[in-house]
Amino acid sequence: MALSVSLSGYNAINLCENENDWTGSTPSDVTDFFKEGLQCIGFEFIDSGANDSEISVTEDLSGTTHLRMWFMCSALKELDTDANGGIQVYLSDGANTGYWNVSGSTTYLGGWYNLVVDLSAAVSSGTKPTMTTITTLGIRVNLTTGSKKAQNTWIDHIYAGDGLIVYGDNGAGGAIDFDDILAEDEDTTNGWGIIRKIGGIFYLNGSIIFGDAAGVNACEFEDLSQVLVFEDRPVNTSLYGFTVVDNGTGLTEFILGEKVGTAGIKGCIIRVQSSAQTPKFIIDGSDVDVDNFKLYGCTVYGSGAITFPGATTDVEILGCSFEACGQVDPDDASVESCFFINTSNVDAAVLWNESIDMIDCSFIGNTVGAGIEMPSDVGTPYAYNALFFSGNTYDVLNSSGSAISINKNNGADPTTYEGSSVTFLGTSVTTQITVKNVKDSVVIENARVVFEAADALGPLNYQESVTVSRIGDVAYVVHNGHGMVTNDWVRIAGANQDDYNICAQITVTTADAYNYAVENTPVTPATGTIVSTEVMFNKLTNVSGIVTDTRSLASNQNMVGRARKSSISPFYKTQPIIETIDKDNGLTLNVLLIPD
Repeated sequence: MALSVSLSGYNAINLCENENDWTGSTPSDVTDFFKEGLQCIGFEFIDSGANDSEISVTEDLSGTTHLRMWFMCSALKELDTDANGGIQVYLSDGANTGYWNVSGSTTYLGGWYNLVVDLSAAVSSGTKPTMTTITTLGIRVNLTTGSKKAQNTWIDHIYAGDGLIVYGDNGAGGAIDFDDILAEDEDTTNGWGIIRKIGGIFYLNGSIIFGDAAGVNACEFEDLSQVLVFEDRPVNTSLYGFTVVDNGTGLTEFILGEKVGTAGIKGCIIRVQSSAQTPKFIIDGSDVDVDNFKLYGCTVYGSGAITFPGATTDVEILGCSFEACGQVDPDDASVESCFFINTSNVDAAVLWNESIDMIDCSFIGNTVGAGIEMPSDVGTPYAYNALFFSGNTYDVLNSSGSAISINKNNGADPTTYEGSSVTFLGTSVTTQITVKNVKDSVVIENARVVFEAADALGPLNYQESVTVSRIGDVAYVVHNGHGMVTNDWVRIAGANQDDYNICAQITVTTADAYNYAVENTPVTPATGTIVSTEVMFNKLTNVSGIVTDTRSLASNQNMVGRARKSSISPFYKTQPIIETIDKDNGLTLNVLLIPD
């Protein structure tokens, strides 16, 4: 399908096709130049001070956020500043008239300029009218001195609208780009002025939605090496942004830049016009149906929040830089070789999650907020994979409310934190046990492997004293400073009530307590000399005959266990295991079973 570009919230108020609609400052039809339709309206704004022209309307603008019109003025030397209301748009309900400052000599540099008014904002002067009953709309130009008696100001296409909605392709099955969108916006049939191009740079004063959320149409968008600037305009602070949406039916593709080998190149620069401006912009790719979202070699400067799609395939952020931006939420996106610099978010530059896929990224000069926010303790110990930190006030914000641990893998170097306690561990190592048939070395699937601490010389818990009580079918364990996480395994032993003595997977509730499921109804609390030992494996081998575990160990750990297969044919005899896991290299072990 061909490209489709429309304007969200569009409401044509006056197309400036008839001079008789206007009063004041000698209005006249001008057909030599215009932005929409067949003409514009010209005026003689020549008096020192306020120069007004207006039209009568019958409009309910209570649901309108942005009012727009095209404007051009040649009295540049005489035009007053923005702060003094050089160019104003005004509305009246017959009793109250309010004026909004929209531009002036500070920002207006000549030529056609799309004025935009945030009607939700307070007026700059006068009294804000009742927006449901607007009767008059006008333009005021304030001059510091009188101008020559000649036509010097023109306006065209007065309308309400927020931003563009874009989808489709180039008509030949190929992707559309920003120049395609510009051509549709500039077409005099439309004449919206949301996007303009000056000196090879795209300037935007509205949002762009990529995709057909309400229909079934696809959207294929790709562009390279462009510079896009969200202008410092008096717009609503929530207006600006790129939002990528999908209807769950057609392909939605949004790609900026290009991937060559393992590098992101030819990326786009997306930024605010001024770091001090109030309207920032968002990049929102959070729609779960988005098919293909990729940023390669892009630079994003001064944005608000950034959210990437949750899909684990065809979503990639490679070689990008995010500077002075709000918080980035990667979700499940693959984020590699990126820089997060000087975040504007008071929490952190990046929001972590348990399924994050981030590697070889740098966090630099984050002083307003930390480098990474850890909002949960569900995944502790977490693994930072080649994540580097420099010049941050804090590298990590632990907002989970619980103590967490972080493994520093592949040179990762976080050192400081704020919030709840963070323990930075060494490099995590892998323990891998492969179970095979002793006769032919064929791997054995569904063999049970149990592997637990053999003594108290290593970092794993070994026969530590605990107390156990029961409510219903849940056993509650008090185990001071256990250091384990939910879904770890323990062996409980020494209870006089044998139902408590099991190898169980735990649910951690505090740093000193956890619970596990128990059968029957043993006496509570449990009696005896009860101890808990940490278990690394209590699971079945996979189709490759393997069980694995990855974690950081502060010192070598002696282990004991066994492998067997006695519940599913073919059966194998139990084989004891006695080994040591090296804290730096882990353990790779083959266990050979004898058929039974």
